[in-house]
This record gives sequence, structure tokens and C-alpha cells, in this order.
Amino acid sequence: MKISEINYLPQKPGIYKFYDKSGRILYVGKALSLRNRVQSYFSDSLSDRPYVKKMVPQIFDIEVVQTNNEIESLVLESNLIKKYKPKYNSDLKDDKSYVWIFVSTKDDFPSVKIIRNISNDELQRGKLFGPYPNSHSAKRVFTYLRKLYPFCTCTSQKANKEKKCMYYHLGLCPGPYQGLISKEEYRNNIKEIINFLKGKKRGHILTLEKEMKEYSKIKEYEKAAEVRDKIEDLKYLGESIDFRSEERR
Repeated sequence: MKISEINYLPQKPGIYKFYDKSGRILYVGKALSLRNRVQSYFSDSLSDRPYVKKMVPQIFDIEVVQTNNEIESLVLESNLIKKYKPKYNSDLKDDKSYVWIFVSTKDDFPSVKIIRNISNDELQRGKLFGPYPNSHSAKRVFTYLRKLYPFCTCTSQKANKEKKCMYYHLGLCPGPYQGLISKEEYRNNIKEIINFLKGKKRGHILTLEKEMKEYSKIKEYEKAAEVRDKIEDLKYLGESIDFRSEERR
């Protein structure tokens, strides 16, 4: 898309990529309104920001990806910045200045947490996703995921195996250390969180629909209802989005 066409961008959430003449990505950003945000780079409203003054004359081409909401745009933006490390996303190159979501996959009951720094030893025990531009952005993704796929934030040493925690009563912890969920079921939750953070959602709703039917067939109606609610949440996020397919060819 050429600069002259930005007035035709949708007023929808999504991400935008600025390219130079050689096809290199200069900058990746997210927006609640793609049209308003991209237009702002070519007005006086951001002229007091030095990196904008320097970047704008180099913009030759623009690419946008429309998403269904802000959560999707946050995940997509962070994935693309991590992958391409655009020149003018310079602040995001300093991992210590930004927040990440860490999944401790090697634990019996993996946990998910928001971090700024991590040791090499800890990194070997899990997966790191991000960076997110601020803790507020990361918390929104974290909170949504915990509602959709509940997980425990306790360690085996600190967990009270006799008592349900406050988060259990809020529906945010499935009680793994109290034996209220099997290790296999719990790890399935973690697997779905990882898939979401990687941007892999294609076909996932169909799998959940099949799972819901299986629970209904064996009269596990409570579990069927839980899966149904997850399906509704995922439909809200858009079942056809697959971040891998949005790369420029």
C-alpha cells in the first residue's frame, strides 16, 4: 500500500508495518484504529518525536494486518518485533526494558508469569514470549489467558496441598496440587496457552468442538459446558487468524 492510500485504511484494530525502498521493515506498530494511527505519522502530531522525523522520509510502502481486537494486535505485534527486530523499534531490542510472558514447561505443573529479567538457568526450563511494550499490555494478555485456560502460579514448595487458594474460587486456578485436575488436563491448558502466544489458532476451535461433543456423549455435561465457553471466547478472538500466514511474501 502506498502512502497516498492511507485514507482508505479501515478504522479497525490491527498492526502496521513500514517498509523502506529495499523492502526492509523499518517499524512495526499496533493500533485500535489503523487509519487514524497510520495517518498520524504523516501529520504534525508526532513531529516532536525525533525517531518519527528520521523514519517518515524513509517510508516507501505500508502493510497492515487487521485483527479482531486489541489482544490479537498485541500478540501479533510482539511476535513480529521479536522476529524482524525493525530498526525503529529500537527500544524493544533491549529485552530488559520490556516485559515478557514466561511459561515454565519443565515443571510438573507448569506456571505462567510476567517477567522483566530471567536467568539462563530458568530460561532453560521454559519458553519466553514477547516482548510486550509495557506491563499493562502483558497483564491484559496474561489475564485473558488465565480466564480461558486456568493455571497455578504456586510452586510445589509453596503450594498448600490441603487448602484451595483464592484463585481457585475465582476460577483462575484449577487446583493441581490439591488433586482437582489431572497432570494431563493441566498440561493441555498450558499447551493451548503456548499455541495462542505463538499465534497458532487455525483449526483449534474445530478440535474443541469435537472435545465438547465427546464430553456430551459420555454425559460429562459440566466439562462440555466449560469447553463450550472456551469456544465462545476463542470465536470472539477470531478463529481464522493465523499469524504465520501474515508474513510478507
